[in-house]
Amino acid sequence: DYARAASSVDLDEIRKVAIGELGMRYAKEGQIINVSGEGSDYVRQLADIQEYIDDGSVTYLGTTKDVRPYLADCTAFVLPSYYREGLPMSIMEAESVGRAVIAFDNVGCRGAIRDCYNGFLTERMNVDQLAEKCLWVIENPEKAVEMGQNSRKFAEENFDSKQINQKVFDVLENVAYGNDNA
Repeated sequence: DYARAASSVDLDEIRKVAIGELGMRYAKEGQIINVSGEGSDYVRQLADIQEYIDDGSVTYLGTTKDVRPYLADCTAFVLPSYYREGLPMSIMEAESVGRAVIAFDNVGCRGAIRDCYNGFLTERMNVDQLAEKCLWVIENPEKAVEMGQNSRKFAEENFDSKQINQKVFDVLENVAYGNDNA
């Protein structure tokens, strides 16, 4: 199955994917999209996908402080956000548990996803391309698992807090002691 988790992301993109080819092809086979999130915009937009919740093609999971069980239960994490939000924590969380990631090609997302290695970057706001990559994940589960394993490696190499803290310490030490090799 395919899962989608969201925070304050435009649910209109979810709606477009749910009613597009992805929804038509897989809705009858069971759940295809799981959604979670919070915030006033989010609640307002949730009403826009209510009919897909009602027909079972989208499952609204509510809000949570612990995303791990939801990430453990999905094949890929999809973040169709086109906001310039820096490096999304949600992508790092998905990678840390070994999930392939699909996102729009934004500044922060670009730093966390190597296209075709640990997920896919799609053209910003191109919902058809986003759905195409979601279909690829569904139709290529072994390769999606491999991408997830690559995500875990990528997270360990790039987001380990001890390594990051050491880099910050080194920079601060170099600044404090006037060493311009920082």
